[in-house]
Amino acid sequence: MKDKFILYRDPKDFASVFEEKEEFMYPHLFIDANDIKDNLHMNCKAVYVLFESKSHYPNTPLYIGKSSKVRDRLLYHLKGYEPITRFYANRGLINFVLIYFEIGHYTSDHTNLIEKQLIREYKPLLNTQYIKPFQEKRMRMNKFNQS
Repeated sequence: MKDKFILYRDPKDFASVFEEKEEFMYPHLFIDANDIKDNLHMNCKAVYVLFESKSHYPNTPLYIGKSSKVRDRLLYHLKGYEPITRFYANRGLINFVLIYFEIGHYTSDHTNLIEKQLIREYKPLLNTQYIKPFQEKRMRMNKFNQS
């Protein structure tokens, strides 16, 4: 895969969520969305974050979600089957994906906390917790900016 690399966050970044005594270096993977559409062959639990591009990371995610079948959920969004991300997917605007994996002793409790923290911190545009009229206004503004 082109442009694929693995990073580890500094444990101090998660001090508010995890106990400081734990050495917490959480593995997360950045993947170009085009590589995922046809080449992502995995079926593991993780939190995934969709961005328009690397330049938007980390401040403006489109969507943050957790699923036991990451590949299926990513493909669902990237191929435009999900109504809330269809506008972005059909125009090729989802170009960058960040995945936090449940690996080894990192459990669903860890990824649940990561998901909650990321949603609270970044307030992604398309997460359903946010007010629908606000989302629709933002999407309408994006449509006008694209034309």
